[in-house]
Amino acid sequence: MKLFYRSICVLLLLSSIFFFIKKRDNLKTGTLVLLNGPSASGKSSIQKAFQKINNELYVTIGIDNFFDVILPDVDDDGRSIKNNEVIRWIEFSKNEQDQQLITLGVGPAGYRVVKGMHRAIAAYIAQNNNVIMDYILYDQKWLPDLINVLKNYRVYLVGIYTPLEIIEQRESKRGTSPIGHARSHYNTVHENMIYDLTLDTSLATPEELANRIKEYISNNPDPKALKQLSLQYIS
Repeated sequence: MKLFYRSICVLLLLSSIFFFIKKRDNLKTGTLVLLNGPSASGKSSIQKAFQKINNELYVTIGIDNFFDVILPDVDDDGRSIKNNEVIRWIEFSKNEQDQQLITLGVGPAGYRVVKGMHRAIAAYIAQNNNVIMDYILYDQKWLPDLINVLKNYRVYLVGIYTPLEIIEQRESKRGTSPIGHARSHYNTVHENMIYDLTLDTSLATPEELANRIKEYISNNPDPKALKQLSLQYIS
Protein backbone atom coordinates (compact mmCIF):
# COMPACT_ATOMS: atom_id res chain seq x y z
CA MET A 1 0.00 0.00 0.00
CA LYS A 2 2.84 2.39 0.85
CA LEU A 3 4.39 1.64 -2.50
CA PHE A 4 1.07 2.43 -4.21
CA TYR A 5 0.75 5.83 -2.52
CA ARG A 6 4.40 6.58 -3.21
CA SER A 7 3.83 5.81 -6.89
CA ILE A 8 0.79 8.10 -6.96
CA CYS A 9 2.81 10.93 -5.40
CA VAL A 10 5.59 10.50 -7.96
CA LEU A 11 3.06 10.56 -10.81
CA LEU A 12 1.43 13.71 -9.43
CA LEU A 13 4.83 15.38 -9.11
CA LEU A 14 5.80 14.47 -12.67
CA SER A 15 2.44 15.70 -13.95
CA SER A 16 2.93 19.01 -12.16
CA ILE A 17 6.41 19.44 -13.64
CA PHE A 18 5.12 18.60 -17.13
CA PHE A 19 2.25 21.07 -16.75
CA PHE A 20 4.63 23.81 -15.59
CA ILE A 21 7.02 23.23 -18.50
CA LYS A 22 4.15 23.14 -20.99
CA LYS A 23 2.68 26.32 -19.58
CA ARG A 24 6.06 28.06 -19.67
CA ASP A 25 6.71 26.97 -23.26
CA ASN A 26 3.28 28.24 -24.34
CA LEU A 27 3.89 31.72 -22.95
CA LYS A 28 3.87 34.10 -25.90
CA THR A 29 6.72 36.54 -26.09
CA GLY A 30 7.65 39.15 -28.63
CA THR A 31 10.36 39.22 -31.27
CA LEU A 32 13.52 41.31 -31.01
CA VAL A 33 15.41 42.57 -34.05
CA LEU A 34 18.71 43.90 -32.76
CA LEU A 35 20.60 46.13 -35.20
CA ASN A 36 24.26 46.30 -34.20
CA GLY A 37 26.58 48.66 -36.02
CA PRO A 38 28.63 51.85 -35.74
CA SER A 39 27.20 55.21 -34.84
CA ALA A 40 25.66 57.02 -37.84
CA SER A 41 25.47 53.83 -39.91
CA GLY A 42 21.76 54.28 -40.65
CA LYS A 43 20.17 52.04 -38.02
CA SER A 44 17.49 54.52 -36.95
CA SER A 45 16.34 54.98 -40.57
CA ILE A 46 15.96 51.21 -40.90
CA GLN A 47 14.01 51.13 -37.63
CA LYS A 48 11.49 53.68 -38.87
CA ALA A 49 11.10 51.97 -42.24
CA PHE A 50 10.70 48.55 -40.62
CA GLN A 51 8.08 49.84 -38.20
CA LYS A 52 6.13 51.36 -41.08
CA ILE A 53 6.01 48.28 -43.33
CA ASN A 54 4.91 45.80 -40.64
CA ASN A 55 1.29 45.09 -39.88
CA GLU A 56 2.35 44.00 -36.40
CA LEU A 57 3.49 46.65 -33.98
CA TYR A 58 7.26 46.94 -33.53
CA VAL A 59 8.46 49.48 -30.98
CA THR A 60 11.72 51.27 -31.73
CA ILE A 61 14.20 51.68 -28.91
CA GLY A 62 17.87 52.54 -28.97
CA ILE A 63 21.09 52.83 -27.06
CA ASP A 64 20.69 56.60 -27.07
CA ASN A 65 17.48 56.64 -25.02
CA PHE A 66 18.32 53.58 -22.91
CA PHE A 67 21.90 54.57 -22.07
CA ASP A 68 23.26 57.86 -23.37
CA VAL A 69 20.60 60.47 -22.57
CA ILE A 70 19.66 59.03 -19.17
CA LEU A 71 23.18 59.47 -17.76
CA PRO A 72 24.66 62.77 -16.55
CA ASP A 73 26.55 64.75 -19.17
CA VAL A 74 30.33 64.62 -19.10
CA ASP A 75 32.11 67.64 -17.58
CA ASP A 76 34.76 69.84 -19.19
CA ASP A 77 37.35 67.13 -18.54
CA GLY A 78 35.30 64.64 -20.54
CA ARG A 79 34.19 62.67 -17.49
CA SER A 80 30.91 62.04 -15.67
CA ILE A 81 31.48 61.55 -11.93
CA LYS A 82 29.13 60.92 -8.98
CA ASN A 83 30.28 60.21 -5.42
CA ASN A 84 33.88 60.09 -6.67
CA GLU A 85 32.98 57.26 -9.05
CA VAL A 86 33.58 57.73 -12.76
CA ILE A 87 30.41 56.74 -14.61
CA ARG A 88 31.67 57.27 -18.15
CA TRP A 89 34.28 59.28 -19.97
CA ILE A 90 35.28 60.45 -23.43
CA GLU A 91 38.86 59.98 -24.52
CA PHE A 92 40.43 61.95 -27.38
CA SER A 93 43.35 60.37 -29.22
CA LYS A 94 44.84 59.85 -32.68
CA ASN A 95 45.26 56.71 -34.75
CA GLU A 96 48.31 55.77 -36.83
CA GLN A 97 47.06 57.95 -39.68
CA ASP A 98 46.86 60.95 -37.30
CA GLN A 99 43.06 60.89 -37.47
CA GLN A 100 41.02 61.87 -34.44
CA LEU A 101 39.43 59.16 -32.29
CA ILE A 102 36.70 59.90 -29.77
CA THR A 103 36.33 56.83 -27.58
CA LEU A 104 33.60 56.16 -25.01
CA GLY A 105 34.67 54.55 -21.73
CA VAL A 106 32.29 53.15 -19.10
CA GLY A 107 33.05 52.67 -15.43
CA PRO A 108 31.34 50.23 -13.00
CA ALA A 109 28.34 52.52 -12.45
CA GLY A 110 27.93 53.00 -16.18
CA TYR A 111 28.18 49.27 -16.75
CA ARG A 112 25.33 48.74 -14.30
CA VAL A 113 23.25 50.99 -16.55
CA VAL A 114 24.28 48.88 -19.55
CA LYS A 115 23.09 45.76 -17.73
CA GLY A 116 19.84 47.54 -16.90
CA MET A 117 19.42 48.37 -20.60
CA HIS A 118 19.79 44.70 -21.52
CA ARG A 119 17.16 43.71 -18.97
CA ALA A 120 14.82 46.45 -20.11
CA ILE A 121 14.97 45.04 -23.64
CA ALA A 122 14.12 41.60 -22.26
CA ALA A 123 11.23 43.07 -20.24
CA TYR A 124 9.68 44.49 -23.40
CA ILE A 125 9.76 41.24 -25.34
CA ALA A 126 8.76 39.17 -22.28
CA GLN A 127 5.47 41.11 -22.30
CA ASN A 128 4.83 40.09 -25.93
CA ASN A 129 6.11 43.33 -27.46
CA ASN A 130 7.96 43.21 -30.77
CA VAL A 131 11.08 45.39 -30.68
CA ILE A 132 13.59 46.65 -33.22
CA MET A 133 16.60 48.13 -31.44
CA ASP A 134 19.46 50.41 -32.45
CA TYR A 135 22.49 48.97 -30.60
CA ILE A 136 26.22 49.65 -30.53
CA LEU A 137 28.51 47.04 -28.97
CA TYR A 138 30.96 49.58 -27.58
CA ASP A 139 32.77 47.09 -25.37
CA GLN A 140 33.29 43.35 -25.75
CA LYS A 141 32.58 42.78 -22.07
CA TRP A 142 28.94 43.80 -22.75
CA LEU A 143 28.43 40.79 -25.03
CA PRO A 144 28.20 37.91 -22.49
CA ASP A 145 25.60 39.80 -20.44
CA LEU A 146 23.57 40.66 -23.55
CA ILE A 147 23.57 37.01 -24.65
CA ASN A 148 22.71 35.67 -21.19
CA VAL A 149 19.75 38.03 -20.76
CA LEU A 150 18.27 37.40 -24.22
CA LYS A 151 19.10 33.72 -24.74
CA ASN A 152 15.55 32.45 -24.06
CA TYR A 153 13.83 34.83 -26.45
CA ARG A 154 13.28 35.05 -30.19
CA VAL A 155 16.08 37.36 -31.25
CA TYR A 156 17.38 38.23 -34.71
CA LEU A 157 20.90 39.65 -34.68
CA VAL A 158 21.43 41.92 -37.66
CA GLY A 159 24.84 43.38 -38.46
CA ILE A 160 24.78 46.86 -39.98
CA TYR A 161 27.77 47.75 -42.16
CA THR A 162 28.60 51.03 -43.87
CA PRO A 163 31.89 52.31 -45.34
CA LEU A 164 33.60 54.61 -42.85
CA GLU A 165 33.88 57.49 -45.33
CA ILE A 166 30.09 57.52 -45.74
CA ILE A 167 29.57 57.45 -41.98
CA GLU A 168 31.91 60.40 -41.53
CA GLN A 169 30.09 62.35 -44.23
CA ARG A 170 26.91 61.80 -42.21
CA GLU A 171 28.68 62.85 -39.02
CA SER A 172 29.71 66.12 -40.68
CA LYS A 173 26.18 66.85 -41.91
CA ARG A 174 24.32 65.83 -38.75
CA GLY A 175 26.52 67.47 -36.17
CA THR A 176 25.08 65.19 -33.49
CA SER A 177 27.99 62.77 -33.59
CA PRO A 178 31.50 64.26 -33.88
CA ILE A 179 33.94 62.94 -36.46
CA GLY A 180 36.11 60.36 -34.75
CA HIS A 181 33.31 58.80 -32.72
CA ALA A 182 32.31 56.10 -35.22
CA ARG A 183 35.94 55.62 -36.21
CA SER A 184 36.81 54.75 -32.60
CA HIS A 185 34.62 51.62 -32.58
CA TYR A 186 34.29 50.97 -36.32
CA ASN A 187 36.69 48.00 -36.31
CA THR A 188 35.54 46.53 -32.99
CA VAL A 189 31.73 46.82 -32.96
CA HIS A 190 31.35 43.57 -34.93
CA GLU A 191 34.14 41.64 -33.17
CA ASN A 192 33.11 38.16 -32.00
CA MET A 193 29.56 38.69 -33.26
CA ILE A 194 27.54 36.11 -35.19
CA TYR A 195 24.62 37.42 -37.23
CA ASP A 196 21.45 36.01 -38.69
CA LEU A 197 21.61 38.69 -41.37
CA THR A 198 24.08 41.38 -42.45
CA LEU A 199 23.19 44.56 -44.33
CA ASP A 200 25.25 47.26 -46.03
CA THR A 201 23.41 50.58 -45.82
CA SER A 202 25.43 52.04 -48.67
CA LEU A 203 23.94 49.56 -51.15
CA ALA A 204 20.21 49.99 -50.57
CA THR A 205 17.62 52.36 -49.16
CA PRO A 206 16.30 51.99 -45.58
CA GLU A 207 13.00 50.78 -47.05
CA GLU A 208 14.72 48.09 -49.09
CA LEU A 209 16.76 46.95 -46.10
CA ALA A 210 13.68 46.92 -43.88
CA ASN A 211 11.95 44.68 -46.41
CA ARG A 212 14.95 42.35 -46.44
CA ILE A 213 14.71 41.98 -42.65
CA LYS A 214 10.98 41.36 -42.85
CA GLU A 215 11.45 38.75 -45.57
CA TYR A 216 14.24 37.06 -43.63
CA ILE A 217 12.08 36.77 -40.50
CA SER A 218 9.23 35.35 -42.54
CA ASN A 219 11.47 32.71 -44.13
CA ASN A 220 13.46 31.94 -40.97
CA PRO A 221 11.09 31.66 -37.97
CA ASP A 222 13.82 30.19 -35.76
CA PRO A 223 16.86 32.53 -35.56
CA LYS A 224 20.20 30.81 -34.96
CA ALA A 225 22.88 33.43 -34.25
CA LEU A 226 22.16 34.08 -30.58
CA LYS A 227 21.99 30.35 -29.90
CA GLN A 228 25.43 29.90 -31.47
CA LEU A 229 26.82 32.75 -29.38
CA SER A 230 25.27 31.21 -26.26
CA LEU A 231 27.29 28.05 -26.82
CA GLN A 232 30.48 30.12 -26.85
CA TYR A 233 29.78 32.49 -23.97
CA ILE A 234 27.35 30.77 -21.61
CA SER A 235 28.64 27.70 -19.76
